[in-house]
Amino acid sequence: MAHYAAMLSRSLCLGTTGVRVALFVADDFQRDGLPDGVQVFRYPVPHRLAVREARVWCRAPVVLNTFWRDLTRWCPDVVHFNSGHVWYLPLIRRIQRNYATVYTLHDAHPHPGESRWTGWLKRAALLRRADQIIVHSEAIRTQAIQLPGVQSARTTVIPCGLLQLPMPKDQEPAEQANQLVLPGRIYAYKGYEVMLEALPRVAAACPDVRLTIAGEGNLRPWMPVIQQQADRIRVINRFLAEEELVQLMQMASIVVLPYWEASQSGVALLASACGKPVIASRVGALADVVEHGATGLLVSAGRADELADAIIDLLRDPSRRQSMGEAGKALNEQRYGPDAIGPQLRERYERVIQRRPLTCPRLD
Repeated sequence: MAHYAAMLSRSLCLGTTGVRVALFVADDFQRDGLPDGVQVFRYPVPHRLAVREARVWCRAPVVLNTFWRDLTRWCPDVVHFNSGHVWYLPLIRRIQRNYATVYTLHDAHPHPGESRWTGWLKRAALLRRADQIIVHSEAIRTQAIQLPGVQSARTTVIPCGLLQLPMPKDQEPAEQANQLVLPGRIYAYKGYEVMLEALPRVAAACPDVRLTIAGEGNLRPWMPVIQQQADRIRVINRFLAEEELVQLMQMASIVVLPYWEASQSGVALLASACGKPVIASRVGALADVVEHGATGLLVSAGRADELADAIIDLLRDPSRRQSMGEAGKALNEQRYGPDAIGPQLRERYERVIQRRPLTCPRLD
């Protein structure tokens, strides 16, 4: 979500003047890549319900008071909720009384295997009261307008823009032959069993194929099958730093996303930014990001045979992989880069501000 907030800032500031942007974020937020004029307010907030963070949880009243003071002094024309910490829940109604508000609904429904009840509590309040709700695809919009209190007129589709991660300052790492990577947080909907079922078929055609599964989460349900194929599977079961994730992508031959379902995917966009072809399930907005036959390949969700055949075809054709990676990098920069996203954001903000002009006094 921090990367998404940074993308919004870059898109708003590019190619225009007179736009002032402030980010109200957790204190571990890194401002690398932000435009110079963006102001950042940081707050110590807990990221988990854990004993070691109990002291931070106890500071909620102080942090909220500081946040409200900073927001009032900065006095924005519009407040854009990009998910946001659950601590903001008590202030949502107060913020919406004083400012025009926009909310990005990243997912209309929880993904299978996800349990984020605190986030869904906050989401309900934002859906009821936000002046405008942004979704990333028509598929999510169709789901969103079926939710209680969400009217079609309050929703608009603005794709998830390119999430900028730090590229190597020196020479980027070379692609390693027949390397597959399935990155991202570990959740059941991402189709690990499909990838693991497809892998032996791929190995029969490409004996030196290797798969890297990388991300934080519970891999225990798939570990018996992973251990059976331990000679060709590498597991990095932890949170990956930005530089490490980019390097992993750049060393891969193909990024594989065999999801059972999806709303949107920053992973697919990041793969394109790294010049890598993507093989993905034909679900959600993945079918918008991956142009079949041009920037990657789309397969039916749950079909290990289709997935294996697609992987084999691309592994055997290096020139096609390269052309797909280059096409994905160019097309997705054109579709989802700041030049594309910025005008859509500014137009939506202006509409909301016209309906809800600023009423709070600006403080010096």
